[in-house]
Amino acid sequence: MSDDIERTLRRATAWRDEDLDAPQVRSALAGMRESVKAGRFAELPVRRRRRRLRQRLTAIIAGVIAVPTIALATPAAADWISLRTGRFDVAPGEPETAADEYWRINSPEAAAELRAYAREYGMAPGYTIEPLVEIAAGQEAQMAARGFRGWVIFWSECSWTLTAAEARERDDRATQRAAGQALRVLADRQDELFSPEESNAAEYGRMLASDIESGRFEHIGDWNRNSCAGIEKTDR
Repeated sequence: MSDDIERTLRRATAWRDEDLDAPQVRSALAGMRESVKAGRFAELPVRRRRRRLRQRLTAIIAGVIAVPTIALATPAAADWISLRTGRFDVAPGEPETAADEYWRINSPEAAAELRAYAREYGMAPGYTIEPLVEIAAGQEAQMAARGFRGWVIFWSECSWTLTAAEARERDDRATQRAAGQALRVLADRQDELFSPEESNAAEYGRMLASDIESGRFEHIGDWNRNSCAGIEKTDR
C-alpha cells in the first residue's frame, strides 16, 4: 500500500493494522490503488449520488476527491455514544492537541460540531450543512477533529462553485466574484488545518477561485460533477 493512501486512511478512518488482514479490506485497497493510479475517481461504480458523496467525504480531508468506502471493524454500539475517544492522531513523542483527537463520526454530538463549523465558515445562499449531518450520522468510523472542519470546508467550497456555475449561466459577474473571494478565504482556512505535505486542498481551492475569477471555468465543470454531485440547494 502506498504511503499516500496509508496516510489518507489513517486520517479519514482511524483504521488499525489488524483491520487490514480482512480479505474484503485487502480487496478494497487493491481496487482503490488502481483507481487512484488511473485517475478514475469519477468512474467508481456507485449508483446513487448521495452514496457517491458519502464515499468521497471519507477521504476529502487528505486532498483525495474519491476513494471507495472500506468497512472496518468497529467498537460495540455502547462505545459510540460520546464524540471524543481520548485517542490522538499523532506520531509517538509528538504533543497531543485537541485538533488531533479522534472523534466518532456518528456520535449525536457530531451534528452540533458540524453545524457550528458551518456557521463559522459560511455557505453560499440556499445551501445548508444538514445533508452532511445526515451522512455523518451513518458513518461508523473515527476521524481526527480537524477532519470535521475539513469536511465542512469542502461542503462550503462546493456550495460556492455550484453557485458560480449558475451565476455564469445568467452572466452574474458580481456573484462570480463573491464565489471566488469565498473560495480564497476557505483555502486560507485549509492552510490552518493541514500542511502542504498533508493535503493539497488549499492549493486546489485557490486554483478553483482563479478559474472563476478569470471567467475561464476550465475546471469548475469537472469539479462540480465529480466532487459535488449530491450537494444541492435546500432553499430555492
